Amino acid sequence: VNTNNYNYAAWQWKANGGSVTTVGESGSNPGFTRQTNTDAGFSIIAYTGTGSNGTIAHGLPSTPELIIFKRRNADQVWATWHQGIGDDYKLVLNSTDAKDADGAFMNSTLPTSSNITVGGASVNTNADGGTYICYAFSPIQGYSKFGSYVGNGNSNGAFAYTGFKPAFVMIKRTDSTGGWTIYDTKRGYNGNNYELFPHSAEAEYTGTSYFEADILSNGFKLRLTDGQINAAGGTYIYMAFAENPFTTSTGIPTTAR
Repeated sequence: VNTNNYNYAAWQWKANGGSVTTVGESGSNPGFTRQTNTDAGFSIIAYTGTGSNGTIAHGLPSTPELIIFKRRNADQVWATWHQGIGDDYKLVLNSTDAKDADGAFMNSTLPTSSNITVGGASVNTNADGGTYICYAFSPIQGYSKFGSYVGNGNSNGAFAYTGFKPAFVMIKRTDSTGGWTIYDTKRGYNGNNYELFPHSAEAEYTGTSYFEADILSNGFKLRLTDGQINAAGGTYIYMAFAENPFTTSTGIPTTAR
C-alpha cells in the first residue's frame, strides 16, 4: 500500500463514521455489527457464522443489488451476488470464472428490503464459527447503478445507461470466462483507459488495444470487441458510481452549473 515511488488507486465508500449497530445472535440468525450509510446505500456487516441457514438485517433503504462476502479466518473466495445473475448463482471477485450455480451460499433466497440470507451449508457465507465481512449496496438514484448489458462484438459497442456520469465502473462477463475490469476517471478515460483487474495481481493496462470504453454524461459505452467487455451476445453485469449526481437521492433534479 505504500512502496516508495509506486502508484496506487483506492476506491472508498463512506459507511457511518464509526457509528455501529450491534445485533445479537438469535436462533439460527448470526449476530453482527453493522455500519450503514443509508444516503449512499452502503452497509459493512461483520458477523460470525452459525452453520445454519439464517438472515442478517442489512439496514439499507431498499433491497441490495450487489453483495460481496469474504471469510476472514480461513482461505475462501470472495463470494459475490449481483441482481443481474438472479437466484442460485454466484460470481467470485478473485476469479475469471463465469457465474456458477450455488444455491447454498444464500440458501436459494434472494435478498429482501430487510434481510440478506446466508446458507448454513456454505463455507463462503456461514460456516459455524467462521468470521465474515459483508459489503452490501442498494441503488441510489443519480448516484449508483447495478445493471447489466449484452455485448455486440462491435467497435461501436454496447451502451449502458446509468443516468449519471460515472466516476467508477466495474464490469464482469457472466455467461463465460472473463476477468473483472475496473475503469475510473482519476486514472484516465475516453481513449486513454487505464484498466485494473480485481482477479489479478498484474499492473494496470494502459493501452487502447483491448478494453477501451467511453465514460459519458449518462453512462458508458464499450469501444472494442474484446470478450472480457463486449463479446457478441455475451452477458455482463456492472456496478457504477457517479462523479456528480444529476439528482438528489429522492430524485429531485440538481441545479445546473
